[in-house]
Amino acid sequence: MSAPLVSVITPVYNIENYIGEAIESVLKQSLTDFELILVDDCSTDNSKAIMEDYAQKDQRIKICSTPVNSWAHAAGNVGLQHATGKYIAILDGDDILVSTRLEKQAAFLETHTEYDVVGGWMKKFGESDTIMDTFLRDDLKIRMGQLFDSTMGHGTAMIRRDLIEKYNIRYDTDIFYAHDYHFFTQLAFKAKARFTSLPEIVYLYRWHSEQTSIARRDEQIKFSDQVRREVLSNFYITDQNLIDIHLHFAHKQSYKITAPHSAIIAYYDALIAGNKKSAIFPEDEFRKYLAAKICKDMSRAGLTGLNFYMHFPDKVYTGWSLKQKAKFALKCLRPRKK
Repeated sequence: MSAPLVSVITPVYNIENYIGEAIESVLKQSLTDFELILVDDCSTDNSKAIMEDYAQKDQRIKICSTPVNSWAHAAGNVGLQHATGKYIAILDGDDILVSTRLEKQAAFLETHTEYDVVGGWMKKFGESDTIMDTFLRDDLKIRMGQLFDSTMGHGTAMIRRDLIEKYNIRYDTDIFYAHDYHFFTQLAFKAKARFTSLPEIVYLYRWHSEQTSIARRDEQIKFSDQVRREVLSNFYITDQNLIDIHLHFAHKQSYKITAPHSAIIAYYDALIAGNKKSAIFPEDEFRKYLAAKICKDMSRAGLTGLNFYMHFPDKVYTGWSLKQKAKFALKCLRPRKK
């Protein structure tokens, strides 16, 4: 039996109310050349029985299990271990795929060999109906943005499996609430993958109050900061004072930076120097991105931000027009909401 074009990996733990709908969304895909790998993480409800019922009816469904309840990242690794498809797609067990998602993303990667990862937009459903259409399409901006946060929806991504295997990309089981962010940074900085996104909804994301991003926000920030420190090591930044400044920018809390402007400029210079040493990004493009990012975020610091901008040697790299400069100044002068 030949390998399928796409392997869809779905970690499952105690989601009996949702897993059937998730499976159905895969079975109804316009692309039929797939395998669905359901990884049961020692569920104690009726989830496994539901999966087994579907597997009996469709041979494209495979059921694997973790030896002990280990969280989604460990289950994801089991799925990667058993995947045989040319491309990997992720589906959380309480979410839904748009019916054309696999076909469109696989077709894109088949014809655009310069890219290794393609994402798309997400639409929330449940307690929210927001469309998350801000994910970037530009490869450099996606990868540069990962210095500060995840720049692609985990469930929207389709990835070339040969790249994952070549560089042994796996979920870090010690990073509980930011394993998806860490997974993408490995692809970007270890495997040097190239990223883009389709400008359309490919994934329906169930939104409810028990999700990690809501219920365990503080822990998620802690583990995300762990990933950010690891990313900074690619730029040879280990000084805690510079790391603290970086984390404030990552949290969009420039108003909490107590270091003098000279220290912020030293942080900027250290990133530029580290990038030049590691040859990660084109130097001019990185300067433009970083200068604009820092100056824009400093608008949150009020008059302090305006003063920083006036004394920032590389502000020309922001490329701002007079209108953009005026907008920045007005934002700095506006009282910040607590």
